[in-house]
Amino acid sequence: MIASAAFYNPRAEELSERYSGARFEEVHAGLLPHLPPRGATIADVGAGSGRDAFALARLGYRVTAIEPSPGMREWAMSRRPTADVRWIDDALPDLGLVRAEGRMFDFVLCSAVLMHLPATTLVACFATLAAITAPGGNLAISVRAPISGDPKAIFHAHSALALEAAAKGSGLALRDHGESVDLLGRQLVKWRWMVFQHS
Repeated sequence: MIASAAFYNPRAEELSERYSGARFEEVHAGLLPHLPPRGATIADVGAGSGRDAFALARLGYRVTAIEPSPGMREWAMSRRPTADVRWIDDALPDLGLVRAEGRMFDFVLCSAVLMHLPATTLVACFATLAAITAPGGNLAISVRAPISGDPKAIFHAHSALALEAAAKGSGLALRDHGESVDLLGRQLVKWRWMVFQHS
């Protein structure tokens, strides 16, 4: 099991309940203008509690949720067993199972994931994310900087310049970016989001 999954797995119920307390439309307000037309395919990489995947399915998208933590996946599927979301046990930087299927998605969401991967993997992560993003499609990411108390082996800081450079090397062009406050009430947490388009 990868390090981040091992971190989240024993806390799956507690964290899933907490994360599901925030609404997708509020958490990702900056991304909404970049969503594709209804009926398009979306991959939620690092889907966690399923909050975003289920919200996107309700909006009329065909959603594949990718999550390496068994606890998080099981919690999500048990809460909404009839939701039209396909779940896959896979993880960055490779997404080996997803890539083996040869599928590409009109929109890829990678929220609160890259901060769990060291800087040395950023190029590989963006290469993988680009590989599953259809030409002309968008990739949206969000990250936060580590705060006091975060395990150093699990949380990593990535500058906007580093993220953009790694994305550019994989044919992803920055379209939009911004910052947002944490809707779970953590005063020290600030989120950075970026939207890239695959050429």
